[in-house]
Amino acid sequence: MPLDSRALWEKLVRLRGTAGMGDHWLWCLDFDGTLVDIASRPDAIMVPPTMVADLHRLAARPEQTVAIISGRTLADLRRYLGDEPNLWLSGDHGGQIMGPNFHWNYPITARHRHRLETLCRQWIEAATSLPGVMVEPKPYSFSIHYRLAAESVKQALYSIIKQTRWPTDMVLKESHQCFEVHLSLGPTKGRAVVEIMRHLGVARSRLITVAFGDDQTDEDMFLALQTGITVRVSPAPVDTAAQYQVPNPDAVRELIHWMAAD
Repeated sequence: MPLDSRALWEKLVRLRGTAGMGDHWLWCLDFDGTLVDIASRPDAIMVPPTMVADLHRLAARPEQTVAIISGRTLADLRRYLGDEPNLWLSGDHGGQIMGPNFHWNYPITARHRHRLETLCRQWIEAATSLPGVMVEPKPYSFSIHYRLAAESVKQALYSIIKQTRWPTDMVLKESHQCFEVHLSLGPTKGRAVVEIMRHLGVARSRLITVAFGDDQTDEDMFLALQTGITVRVSPAPVDTAAQYQVPNPDAVRELIHWMAAD
């Protein structure tokens, strides 16, 4: 069972007090449900300007790296977080990464892209008979949102999801009132943080990693950072690989503000 917020604060306070000159912090932060509260639609989120300022301030420090690891596209993340040159952004669950003097796209074959796009089109057509269900295409995945659907429609969607024979090269993961579909051998948030660490070139013994995420898509990131600090954001007990748990995005924003306050 993950440790609570108090234990996390105690751990970070100790680390902050003992970190040496050669140590480097890497913050890996999911976006929706972690930094910002879940909204009825992906475009209805409220992004606190103070949080954006804290992220920019923290990212500008030479001993800190801040990476937003999200299921959103890079363009979407930049729209909400601005163009801070020191801020790392990873979109589409690790499919795209952009950082200081760095831009990377996950290699995908034309065959796999065609299969993903074909499946996405099928679900866009299926969603026309499911009021309140919206399919969001992305370069490396697609999302099936059902936050606005009535309970009867949700049950119908669950039934269709359960009965669907998913291709063996596709993976279905559930997040907050949303299903994420992506390639089984495609990008993940775990692979994204490994790629960022490789590019940073900091010895693992001098790297202090702290990762926050709120759903199943973040578990790959927690597994990739088992020697660091991993935090699941959830108000209720949940099965997770993370070492700590905080109840909501308010708790995450408070920690980031504290780290950026100096």
